[in-house]
Amino acid sequence: MYVVFYTTRSKTGTPEQQWAPNVFLTDHWEIEESKAAAEARYNEIVDTMEVLHLAGIAPIDPKHSTDWM
Repeated sequence: MYVVFYTTRSKTGTPEQQWAPNVFLTDHWEIEESKAAAEARYNEIVDTMEVLHLAGIAPIDPKHSTDWM
C-alpha cells in the first residue's frame, strides 16, 4: 500500500490554511494498492494540477498501519 499526498494552493481559505498573503494550502491524501498505481496517480496529479504546491509518494509501513483496508 502507498499513499499519494499533495498540497494545493488557493486564494481563499481559513486562517490555519494561510501560508502567505493570499495563499492558502489544502492537503490531500489518496491510498493506492501498488507502487505502480501510486506512481501513475502521482504523474497524473503533477501533469494536470495547475495549483499544485507539492506532491509525493510514500509506502505505508505495515507495522504502523491499521487493518481498515
